[in-house]
Order: sequence, then structure tokens, then C-alpha cells
Amino acid sequence: MSLSQEPVLLPKSCSNARALSNRRRKQRGIGITFPQFFDIPYFVKADRTRVKQIIINLLSNAIKYNRAQGTVEVNTP
Repeated sequence: MSLSQEPVLLPKSCSNARALSNRRRKQRGIGITFPQFFDIPYFVKADRTRVKQIIINLLSNAIKYNRAQGTVEVNTP
């Protein structure tokens, strides 16, 4: 497996992952919130495809194992 490290705009990756999870999230009535700093361009050096897949997997699991009408809060330490 080859990795391509490049600057990845993290808020955009999260926004894309959120859009992909919207159908399932809405079916279960689950809300998702992201940190306020995501309004600011924030880059990480990583493989774009892998970052997107990681975020999609985390959101999917958070939705799948949540209770109906629950919430998912993406936050920083």
C-alpha cells in the first residue's frame, strides 16, 4: 500500500464525511456537531484518502452504536 502525504484540509474532509453519513444519521435522528475552529483552515500532512476513510469510519460507528435521537460530538482534546 502506498501513501501519499500531502496537506489535507481537515474541516473539508470532515464535511465530506458528514455529508456521506447524512442519510443514516437522519434516519436515526442523530445530530452531529464539530468544533468551532473548523471554520478556520486547518491542514494536516497525511494521505487524503486514508484521512477521509478514517473520519467516515468513526462517524459511521458513532451513528451505528448510538441511541436513536442521540448526538455525536466531534471534539479536540
